[in-house]
Amino acid sequence: MRAAFREFMGGYDGAGLVEMLVDNIPDPLIGGARKFRNHYTGEQGSNSKLTKSVIEGGKDGSDPLLINVCKMYPSPDGTTFTALGRVYSGVVRTGEKVKVLGEVS
Repeated sequence: MRAAFREFMGGYDGAGLVEMLVDNIPDPLIGGARKFRNHYTGEQGSNSKLTKSVIEGGKDGSDPLLINVCKMYPSPDGTTFTALGRVYSGVVRTGEKVKVLGEVS
């Protein structure tokens, strides 16, 4: 990251910014578990397979898939979408089709 700063910021290596990011942005597992607890509206009990998978950072193929979709990009003909999101649990591969459930009202 510092090499990128030096290249694009005229010699400044971003030391202060990089240190601030490391000190203040949580580990992805900790941050993901926190977001899951705060935003997921489904079952979150200690017996829930999904809860265990998110907290443990489940990236095993047998873990349930949970993706927080942030942006949907429609195809030119409007029949399909490409989604941009964060995977909290499970594994999804390029080109794989998944069902999007939608918002909870």
